[in-house]
Amino acid sequence: MKEFMATYILKNWQYKVMALIVATGLWLFVVREQEMTVTIEVPVEFTNYPENMKVAGNVQSSVKVQLEGRKIIINQIDKKTLKIIIDLKKAVVGKNSFQILGSRFKSLPRGLFIRDISPAYIYIDFIKEAPPVLEPQKTEDEKPAKQKSGDKNGKTVR
Repeated sequence: MKEFMATYILKNWQYKVMALIVATGLWLFVVREQEMTVTIEVPVEFTNYPENMKVAGNVQSSVKVQLEGRKIIINQIDKKTLKIIIDLKKAVVGKNSFQILGSRFKSLPRGLFIRDISPAYIYIDFIKEAPPVLEPQKTEDEKPAKQKSGDKNGKTVR
């Protein structure tokens, strides 16, 4: 056994350690090269819009999302189907804030990680919508009488 160790393992050990370090460095370089970070703009979709309320002002329609993952997965992202869903069911009159979380993403492929979301919150200001004003219908008695064609003195012209 000592002879095996001396001949195959300990002989030229410096070269073997150097080869191991170079191989590890190359492996780390190749693995790191496959990782990629990309920033994309993702549209925001709102659901369960509250009744009798309307939005006052502008609403953020998209957010910038920084994704990290393997190059192959990032290249396969269908940017048309990627969106953020915000449920407005619990919205109240006044200023509402909604945090953009990873769980709000629709169709985020496996193997991707969210590094950053900007802005992290979307603010929506709701105001109470006034009910529509219904004008009472006029009865026939209240309708204006049709004028007969005539001259300016109200006499009928024949």
